[in-house]
Amino acid sequence: MPTATKQRAELVLCRLGAYRPARNAYQSVFNRDAYAERQRDRAFYRSFLQPGDLAFDVGANEGRLTETFAALGARVVAVEPNPDLAERIRDRYGSSDVAVEAVAIGAQAGTATLRLGRDSEHSTLSTDWEAALRAEGGDDRWAGTIEVPVTSLDLLIERHGAPDFIKIDVEGFEPEVLSGLHRAVPALSFEFQCRAIALAVHSVQLVAALGDYEFSFAGPDRAALPADGWMGATELLETLDVARRRDPKGYGDVYARLPRR
Repeated sequence: MPTATKQRAELVLCRLGAYRPARNAYQSVFNRDAYAERQRDRAFYRSFLQPGDLAFDVGANEGRLTETFAALGARVVAVEPNPDLAERIRDRYGSSDVAVEAVAIGAQAGTATLRLGRDSEHSTLSTDWEAALRAEGGDDRWAGTIEVPVTSLDLLIERHGAPDFIKIDVEGFEPEVLSGLHRAVPALSFEFQCRAIALAVHSVQLVAALGDYEFSFAGPDRAALPADGWMGATELLETLDVARRRDPKGYGDVYARLPRR
């Protein structure tokens, strides 16, 4: 199906409130891998979210995990600075339980330049991350810039309430996002890239300063957390350093939670 025709069909389905059931039915028959991946995501995040919980999806992109969190019965704030993607999330998933914030998250409120990726998942506010990729020959990754409004996690909490889980995926801007959080939340995650392990180290340090967190990690497929479970910040960083030496271009997500009493 041509892209323009597909987009028009999706818009009609969204307006009818039929996008999600139609997509699920299609993938369950014609794209079993994508269907299985969504089921795997739900099983994975069920350990972090219960019905009625509040989740922040920071760097929501097209809303894949926004949908996952909502399917688990959580209320979701989807945060996406690219206005086109924010509107797509609103069309697909917006409801009384899914709010969409078309903003970036940083250390404080203001404005910033969003470097748009040709692949929308690569867009970033981090000039350091952009420079690192350009040094690796990644000039063709970018497709222009736009100015976007910025808020902080503290201000987002003032607006929507304290979340039970925060997912952060912002392409190298994780330390700035976490610098705008000054209270412990029950659980959170952020992406790490082995090629920029210093960003992960800084992010772990910021989280550890908020409370008595324990940490774990998972690869990009989010199949499961390691069998040896949760660990302290020092052990996690040692483990990530081993992963970096094994695969310098590897990546995944770090998970942090307050110990369960």
